[in-house]
Amino acid sequence: MQEINRDLNNDSLVIMKRNILILLLLFVCASSRALDTNILKNISPKLKVFMESHPRSLDIIRSNLAEAFEKRTLQIYYFYTEDESLARASHYYQDENAVGIMIRENQQPIDEFISLLFEIVNSTGEKQFLALSAKAEAGTISKSDFVRDVGIEEFKATKRVRDLLRKMTFNKNETLNSYFYKRFKDTPDDYEAFDLYSKKVSPNRDVTKDVESEYDFLQKH
Repeated sequence: MQEINRDLNNDSLVIMKRNILILLLLFVCASSRALDTNILKNISPKLKVFMESHPRSLDIIRSNLAEAFEKRTLQIYYFYTEDESLARASHYYQDENAVGIMIRENQQPIDEFISLLFEIVNSTGEKQFLALSAKAEAGTISKSDFVRDVGIEEFKATKRVRDLLRKMTFNKNETLNSYFYKRFKDTPDDYEAFDLYSKKVSPNRDVTKDVESEYDFLQKH
């Protein structure tokens, strides 16, 4: 969902992605080859327990890692915050060989899983995002078109995660206590409807403003 892949506001969004400078109360980092089958060694204890109790979730994570990151090194960072206006997860490309995913730790295990899955899936659009960023830097795309095109790419990732979640089975307590499950499950098929839906279910976040700030940052650099 658009909400997941944005952090803070103004230029801090891009600075976070490029330089890994994020305001955190605490973070923990683990690294491994993205295709390493020992992904369970590099996630939080509660997410490990969750995925071990849901074998299908582990299969889905591994298969999408294989598609998204190939031979890159995956770095997972955990952070703590009570600020609901901040993104619960994001990803960035430190260089050609490393991919980083930042996940809020103080959330339900199912939400931690959905956060990780979304960022993996969303990262498959790297080429499209880089192309849009290049256009923004060159001034060959308007701010409004940039915002829309970024939104469309994240919409594609959201729908894919929605479809994956619909194939999984969770218990009632997990889904009822989840921040993300229903938000993803009820994602519309149409982008225009999705745009309105995202604003409705995530009233504390102004994703449009964040993407506009990213555009302004790219224009300056």
